[in-house]
Amino acid sequence: MTNHRRDGAGAFADLQAELQSIRTRPEILVKTGPSPAKLAPHAISLNATVEIAGQPVADGRLVILHDPAGQDSWHGTWRIILMASADVDTSTAEDPVLIDMGWTWLEEALGEHELAVGSFGGTVTRTASHSYGILEDRPATADLQIRASWTPAVDQPHPGVPRERTALVIREHVAAWLDLMALITALQPYQEGLSHLEGRR
Repeated sequence: MTNHRRDGAGAFADLQAELQSIRTRPEILVKTGPSPAKLAPHAISLNATVEIAGQPVADGRLVILHDPAGQDSWHGTWRIILMASADVDTSTAEDPVLIDMGWTWLEEALGEHELAVGSFGGTVTRTASHSYGILEDRPATADLQIRASWTPAVDQPHPGVPRERTALVIREHVAAWLDLMALITALQPYQEGLSHLEGRR
């Protein structure tokens, strides 16, 4: 095993341990899922579901990739891939500013954690469905979907985080994703009674 691989395995083990200390609000259920095997030597996938009054209203996925040797398209050794999708009111889906708002919510979530990112891009999609014929009694539905990926700036100073503690920085990106899940479902700010991520597995 090369030094790169040994260092990468150690950094990823640190991250997995750090993720256990992330706390989630009761409406957001998080668990680990199958990770892509071909995108990077190390990967972890987290799935989230937001439930309000016992009904699922949003779901999301965050994939964290690590290649100690780096990848040209990443411009770094870490890469984060995000997906978040939420039900929206059909009248809201018709609002032309909704798509821009979805991207703004993502930027706000990253900004709240003072996170620097590179090679940042993504898409925001809104869809609306209407049923006809024998299905015409079904109510119309709409949803908003945000997909994005970026390279976390783990080699740059980060407020309050020692430069060498990469796992702490990546953990903040996970926390930003969870904040986005709350934003797209209009959950109110919440502090008390948080649960550890470990309890959602």
